[in-house]
Amino acid sequence: MLPNIILWLLSYVRDLLRARWHQISSSQKTISVLPPEVLCEIFKHLDSRGLLATKLTCKTFYNTTRSRQFWYRLVESCESIRGGSKINESINRLAILDLERWVMRRLRAYESWFSDAPLAFRARQFQCSKVKIGQSKLLPGGRWLLTSTPHGQYFIYDLDSPHTEPQLLFDPGEYNGEDRTRDELTYFSVWVNPVGETLSFRVVVWRRGRLLAGRATRTQIYEATLEEDGRKFLSTGAPLYTSLTYGDNKSRIAISDKYLAEIWTVGNGEGGFRPVLFVCQYMADEGFNSRLEVRADLVTTGVLYHIYMTLNDHIVVAGHNFIEIYTISQFRSLGEQEKLGPLHRLQFPSASSISRLVQPFPYQNFLWAVFVIRGKEIRVMRIPRNASDHPLEVTLGCRSQDWGRLSDPTFISQTATASLHDQTMDVLTYSWDKELTERHFYAHHYQLPSLPEVHWSDFTIEGVDAATGRILLLHDSENSGIILDIE
Repeated sequence: MLPNIILWLLSYVRDLLRARWHQISSSQKTISVLPPEVLCEIFKHLDSRGLLATKLTCKTFYNTTRSRQFWYRLVESCESIRGGSKINESINRLAILDLERWVMRRLRAYESWFSDAPLAFRARQFQCSKVKIGQSKLLPGGRWLLTSTPHGQYFIYDLDSPHTEPQLLFDPGEYNGEDRTRDELTYFSVWVNPVGETLSFRVVVWRRGRLLAGRATRTQIYEATLEEDGRKFLSTGAPLYTSLTYGDNKSRIAISDKYLAEIWTVGNGEGGFRPVLFVCQYMADEGFNSRLEVRADLVTTGVLYHIYMTLNDHIVVAGHNFIEIYTISQFRSLGEQEKLGPLHRLQFPSASSISRLVQPFPYQNFLWAVFVIRGKEIRVMRIPRNASDHPLEVTLGCRSQDWGRLSDPTFISQTATASLHDQTMDVLTYSWDKELTERHFYAHHYQLPSLPEVHWSDFTIEGVDAATGRILLLHDSENSGIILDIE
């Protein structure tokens, strides 16, 4: 008798709950009746899996994700992520499916980098034709590879194409002047336009090394723009700017949208060598009547290994164990025979050598630089906005002692460092807030796949595009490479 009463009570309670649920669901509105613009605002905070699940929930949600405005908002969110790259084509020309692929690829990459889950890549080999690669740079977005040859020609590769063929971008020529002095401009640095609708950039090219007395060498700047079909670049052909220098050794050069900064090493073996910073204005500026062109002796006595220009016309240089920051206004007010001192200087112990320094980048309304100390300690610096501000610098994390025999990460970017040893690739990813009070550090050990006739020790990491989850490796002696894309 008692079991029957219990079963009856359970059935009665179940019926009451069902009736109450029906009453609640019929009297209250659900999220699906919200206006599409409100749904878009909610859905843009979902991760890649959440977006896929949302599309399958109901017809209302599916229709919301098929609107262009929905994907426009997600494109803007992806572009604002630190290390995020701009969409390289006119957004109005892309189909909704192309916009969805662009966004989902970046969301999956971001989620993979900043989690404790193991990384997974798909590998693709490619040949670089018969053009021998000298220096190379993977452009933002991970699709385009810019390379120089040992003779100073410049090519662009489309890494998304199944048949990666070099496209000649520009050729400065091997000789200089009427006397046909050999002048191969094989070194380069790149400035990428941060506001262009399509990918456009400028390349400064130069010859590194000391010249014979009376011999001149060129510094030239070229411009290239991705055409609207999104498949090839259009170059200026003729350089935007050309200058000649005699005898001095130009070791490093950086450019912005208007200015060029060169590190010269002057002097001789008897009197010693000293660094000189040459700054000039290669593009006209409506705010000044005359163009800036200043050669400044620096107070610094150490050798300079890195130089970069920032979006607000700061010049960041680094030596063995120091980082110095200058501004264009300092050069404009420099008097004759006056040595130039830095606006700010970060000094590290003599044993703390700076082995890598990333091009300064904007993030959360500040400019930042990431660098490596002693081959293992990864630090970030918030660059001061003016003389009254001060650099803010902290350690993000350290490479473990058991991370192989390499003393230095092979590649470092805004978001990640990567290094190869044996059959393993080690990737560190990091993030922080603008006050540097909250920091995150992730270590990934990836076992490289076995590929036919591939010896990973013959390859070097040439680029990491964290936004798309792409890592590029080039062979040290052959014209071939391997692309690793996050799955």
